[in-house]
Amino acid sequence: MHVLDKYFRSLKNLAAAGFAVFVLAGCAGTILVSYEFTGKLAIANASGMGQAFEPVAGATVNATSRAGVPASSLVGSTQTSRWEVSFLNSAAEFSVENLLASPITIRVDQALVASNFNPTPVALRAKAFRVRVDSNWVAASDEKNARPQTPVAMPPISMPGNGKAFLSFEPDSTTLFPAGTLFNAQRQFGAAVFTDNGRGSTLTIWIPIESPAGRQTLRFDLQATSANAKLITF
Repeated sequence: MHVLDKYFRSLKNLAAAGFAVFVLAGCAGTILVSYEFTGKLAIANASGMGQAFEPVAGATVNATSRAGVPASSLVGSTQTSRWEVSFLNSAAEFSVENLLASPITIRVDQALVASNFNPTPVALRAKAFRVRVDSNWVAASDEKNARPQTPVAMPPISMPGNGKAFLSFEPDSTTLFPAGTLFNAQRQFGAAVFTDNGRGSTLTIWIPIESPAGRQTLRFDLQATSANAKLITF
């Protein structure tokens, strides 16, 4: 492939992934946004709504970085699965490992979300998403139109025994935050500077899991402490 073809294809891929791509002084660049947060992981039997949630022992929030930009990740394990949650640009990223020898199903199609601005749980809908199980990409939003015209429910994720999955999705933040952005963080247009870094905004996500042991619901309670941005040129 010609070097220019690779160059423009890389720009297209970044744009489709939610990066703001621009050209400045002959150099292409993107503004990478990461989020620092505190968080807890809890679990309940059955559907979870109206059920008693118990904290997941050992769940922690770790300080990390994305391309040198400070970030956080929530890591925790239940008897059936191990989870790691972080955020990049406008997307939430979930890495899941099935700890059982038998299959499990992550019912993201039945997931709920709420925020401090809208505490009533609503169905999780995504503007864009992609799902990988082990080494195979098994689902994604329409690639021709980087984002659906209307936010959609994501399909359930079937994981084989001891399998791994990766889910990246851009939630419909317009139903959660007044600014319509993740954690209500607001950045100057075209600049790596925040006028509001989202500190104090909360996001709660409920995700049911089905396994041979029955149905459980995980609840992710997240509170932003900072949104960070960095201009990356290439």
